[in-house]
Amino acid sequence: MVLGGLFLFCASLLVAVPSICQGACSINPYCSDCANYTEEGQTKWRFYCNPYNEYFIDHSHFTATNDTVDLFQVSSFSPSSTLTINSGAFQNIPNIIRVDIRNTLGSSPSIDWWAFYYGGVENSLRTLLFRNSYLTTVPSVLSYLTALQELDLAGNRITGDPSNYLSYLTSLRSLWLDNNYLLSSIPSSLQRLTYLRKLSLRSCNLNQSSVTSFGNLPSSLEWLDVYNNRLYEIPLGIGLLQNLTYLNMKYCNLNSLSDNVFLNLKKLEILDLSRNPSVVSTLNVLANQKSLRILRLSQISLSLTDIPDAISGMEKLIELDLSYNGIRELNHGQFVKLVQLRKLSLDHNKIASLERMSFQNFGHLEELDLSYNLIHEVTPILFVPQSIKNLNLEGNKFETFDKCTVANLQAYLQNSYISSNLFNCDCRLAWVRKLSASFGSRVSFSGSCYLPRELYGQSLSSYPLDGCTSEDESFESCNIVRTPEASFVNSAQISGIKKDLDIVQTFTTVSVSVAVVALLAFVATIAMLLTCFFKRRNRVPSNGRSRGHVNQGLQLSEAAQGERAPECRSSGDSLYQNTDGTASRGPSADYEPLRNTCGVANNTEAPL
Repeated sequence: MVLGGLFLFCASLLVAVPSICQGACSINPYCSDCANYTEEGQTKWRFYCNPYNEYFIDHSHFTATNDTVDLFQVSSFSPSSTLTINSGAFQNIPNIIRVDIRNTLGSSPSIDWWAFYYGGVENSLRTLLFRNSYLTTVPSVLSYLTALQELDLAGNRITGDPSNYLSYLTSLRSLWLDNNYLLSSIPSSLQRLTYLRKLSLRSCNLNQSSVTSFGNLPSSLEWLDVYNNRLYEIPLGIGLLQNLTYLNMKYCNLNSLSDNVFLNLKKLEILDLSRNPSVVSTLNVLANQKSLRILRLSQISLSLTDIPDAISGMEKLIELDLSYNGIRELNHGQFVKLVQLRKLSLDHNKIASLERMSFQNFGHLEELDLSYNLIHEVTPILFVPQSIKNLNLEGNKFETFDKCTVANLQAYLQNSYISSNLFNCDCRLAWVRKLSASFGSRVSFSGSCYLPRELYGQSLSSYPLDGCTSEDESFESCNIVRTPEASFVNSAQISGIKKDLDIVQTFTTVSVSVAVVALLAFVATIAMLLTCFFKRRNRVPSNGRSRGHVNQGLQLSEAAQGERAPECRSSGDSLYQNTDGTASRGPSADYEPLRNTCGVANNTEAPL
């Protein structure tokens, strides 16, 4: 009974999955493998015909089905013949979505005009890939594929589109023309592709004479790759692409950057200008690219010795690549606004030391690459943001490395790589032997001895530890911080401290301002009171008061006048007789001048 049941079970497997057991595709025997699956209640197929066991593709090869065919892929054919795609080749599988035909082994395929017609294929096909198929011109079959959204003609020998077949692809979103080394200008037919979003022209034959053809690019473009074309200048046509979010101009031999181009690229998020050494003097043009999220300036020039000032205001940057330049130092002030940065590549520069708290503003930084610089010492405080997960310090100039620094860095790092060939192999590095046992594969520490001379070239893991103690080898003496909350000074704490300092500074400024205003008000009040006091004291009484009061304190008695008469007043001591019979030195409202008591004329001295 048991053997009979087992036999029936095996037989049912053979019937259920004949294509797997036989290694062939039941729906197309010329295809080496296929698979079907159910999605949302529909059966879908994928054909993997590598190789295709025939030199042509014909509709008779397929069992007719209305099931959706997600993919028909062929990457190689019989090497003895040229691939031919016959008329109506896919009419028995009309609901085909993606056709991938590549690597036709040195010969251009023969594609019938109606190869993708009949049965409704022309309305269902969304993706057509003819990469590395030795095509010399744009296939004519494209003229009726108006529903096509992605076309890959990369790696061929296409020189252009003289018949404007591309202009019929009115639904096209993505076009790959890269590695067509005979393509020397951008086809004018692209102007009509109003839905085109992505265009790759990598490693073509575009040059300085091709610059004007960039005016053929549709304004709908959001993604443009012209890597490895000798353009020498940024075409003005690129500046008209106001929807552009991605631009790759790496290795284009650019002489300079132009304000006229970048002024209109307000939506640009990803920019690669690597390997253009002559642009180093015009990098400030990028200062207004506030929307950038990824900036790659690798291999610009050894003359780039400082972080470009244009970067300091790019607050949205999440990735910055400045590798393979001549940068010598890091200035914390240049990174103040880059609080969103997640990946920073500074490898292969000439950085010898790191400013204390160099990366304190990078609260989101996850990857930091400082490999192959001239750094000789590292302390944990240099890596303040605990968000860092991957740290690369390979190929630097370390002579030794503090074990507690390594231990504390592992409190929040997922991976770290440290190496040098200048180590002084003594007991300070004895802990390297126990590194793996303590932290597993999360940290890679390697290198060789430079000193003492008798150990030159020996590996860190094998040099003799003569005179070293067990304490030298262990991490027990280190105060290892295990939780991120307790680890060093984190960015949140620094941010809080800065906010507190800002509040204190603001309060102090306001207090000083209030004190100064109060002091000025007090001085003004005192000055006003003194002014009033002296005015009141020196004021001549008015005529409206009693005559006795008006002349109070100013009356001169006859006796006083008599006493002074012998002295003969000077001409300046003229007396005035008031209407009430009294005398005063200053005239009142009613007065009569007195006669000179010395018997001489006024303004004349008495004779001796």
